Amino acid sequence: MGKHSSGESPDLSVKLLIATPICLIMGVFAIWLGIVTIHEPATCDLKTMTVSDVCQVGSKGTEKLIADGVSNPPNRKYRNLDQQEAHNRVVEPVYVLVGAAFTAGSIWLGVLQARGLRERRRIRRQRNSRT
Repeated sequence: MGKHSSGESPDLSVKLLIATPICLIMGVFAIWLGIVTIHEPATCDLKTMTVSDVCQVGSKGTEKLIADGVSNPPNRKYRNLDQQEAHNRVVEPVYVLVGAAFTAGSIWLGVLQARGLRERRRIRRQRNSRT
C-alpha cells in the first residue's frame, strides 16, 4: 500500500470507518433475509401469505401484503401466492450472494483498516524515536 506525502498510511480513513460497519450490517441482514425467504417462500413483506392474499409490488421493489386481496385486487401491480413463491425462489440466492459479498467486503475493509492503523503506529513510533 502506498503512503501519503505526510508519511501516513492511506488505508485508514473516516469513510472506511463508516463504510465497514454499514457493509457488515447490510451483509448480515441480506443473508438473514435470504435464509428466511428460503425457509418460508410464501412471504410478502416478511409476512406469511395465504391463498386469498395478494402482494402489492411498489416502486423500488417494496412489497405490501393485502389480506384477502384476491377478491378485491389493488389497481397497482400485484402477485398472487403462486407468483410470489416463484419470485421469492428466484431472489433467495441473490439475497444470500449479495449478503456474502457485503460481509466479505466489510471484512476486507476491516483488514485494510487494521493494517493502516498498524502502519500509522509504526510510522509515529519511528518519528518519535528520532526526536
